[in-house]
Amino acid sequence: MIFCIGLQLDKKKRTFNVLSYASLAISSAILINFFNTRIYNFYTDEVKLNIVYIPIVMTIYAIWNAVNDPLFGWLSDKTRTRIGRRFPYILFGFLPLTIAFVAIWFIPISLVESQNQVKIFLYLITTLLIFDTLYTIVILNWQTLYAEKFKTTKERNLVAALRQLIAIIGVIMSVVVSPLIFEYNNLESYRKAILIIAGFVLLGFILSIYGCRDKEIMKTIKPQSSSYLVELKEVLKNKNYIAFLFAFCFANVAYLTLLAMVPYFNKWILNQPAKFESYIYGAGVVTTAIFFIIWARVSFKKGPKVVFLTSAVLFSFLLIPLFFFASDLSTIVLMGIIGAPLAGLLLIPEILIGEIIDDDYHKFGKKREGIFFGFYGFAVRIAMILEASVISLILGLTGYNANAYKQTETAIIGIKLLIVVVPIICFVIGIILMASFYDLSKKRIAREKAKQSDMDLEID
Repeated sequence: MIFCIGLQLDKKKRTFNVLSYASLAISSAILINFFNTRIYNFYTDEVKLNIVYIPIVMTIYAIWNAVNDPLFGWLSDKTRTRIGRRFPYILFGFLPLTIAFVAIWFIPISLVESQNQVKIFLYLITTLLIFDTLYTIVILNWQTLYAEKFKTTKERNLVAALRQLIAIIGVIMSVVVSPLIFEYNNLESYRKAILIIAGFVLLGFILSIYGCRDKEIMKTIKPQSSSYLVELKEVLKNKNYIAFLFAFCFANVAYLTLLAMVPYFNKWILNQPAKFESYIYGAGVVTTAIFFIIWARVSFKKGPKVVFLTSAVLFSFLLIPLFFFASDLSTIVLMGIIGAPLAGLLLIPEILIGEIIDDDYHKFGKKREGIFFGFYGFAVRIAMILEASVISLILGLTGYNANAYKQTETAIIGIKLLIVVVPIICFVIGIILMASFYDLSKKRIAREKAKQSDMDLEID
């Protein structure tokens, strides 16, 4: 695989640069996937934080991100240093980010035993905001390098596929291996798992240092004098970008809700120990890895919009049997099949943003990858608050009790609604938005690039 990608990118040095850059996908995948799959279950079932606090936490989290993500994106676009404009944020931010991630899960045992709900709430929100700020600083700058370092449609699709394949290592560590280490109702076992996966987070960062350098790229980009508000106004007038943001916000609600509910589904419906989650997630991971290259080819030939629409439709239909068949084997098989469309949904967000950024540059002549990726990060956080609110609402209304020996039939239906019906509704909304309002085709991009090239020749 590495050799083939090397041939297509033509230069061995270029291939090494790409591989190094893509290595940060290990760290990013561990951080976001472990967080998304465990945060609610950990704090409601293990720490025993009342579920009513979760939407409050996520609301504060989202408000902070309304400022945090776009602002840091804009600052990144404006940054100029001797070692680059994106690279310093990555280089000096990765160690504090790893420490902040560990802190979320290392809540003092004495605090848990006291069951002081307000103090637990304050601990969670404090560590969460610190973690998210550092995550934005590091990962947003890494993401923006994608559109700056890789210019052609072919190269972007190849790199996107490679990044996702490397990210599989992080996914395996966060959702497949970790349940083999920790046990339900055992905080010490969680700490062991956290320290092990934190080591892989640091490894991914270290491997990525060479490929994340951007000093030479910075020299080719002219400084921009536009104010933050002017930049925001121009970006938020982009119809295609707004359609993309809302569509992927709902797609993320679907994906995140499904991930977050697997531990509940496993514990209360399948009645299996934590390690059985490894088989559920593992089945999906294997299929997802296989289909990245297939979707990359489809994206290159048909465009990323087609990949999104096809993947979202398939994902929605494949979820339906999960509501009616709840055996151990059927769950593993269904989650394995769902991995196929999931690969497409994970692959194309940054390809689409790259398309939007190119279009924006040819219209305004400005390089503002940071602010585009910043708003996308904000949309993902909005998805998280919607996810938390829906989970809390439905579990609350259906009588879920984390301290119960067995859940009621109504609570079981609530879990099934969250793992099947809610994602389907969100995908349908995303499909309608992308199909109706996103019209940035490959042909349009090609025409605008050709037009811009002709203008440049005339100026010369």
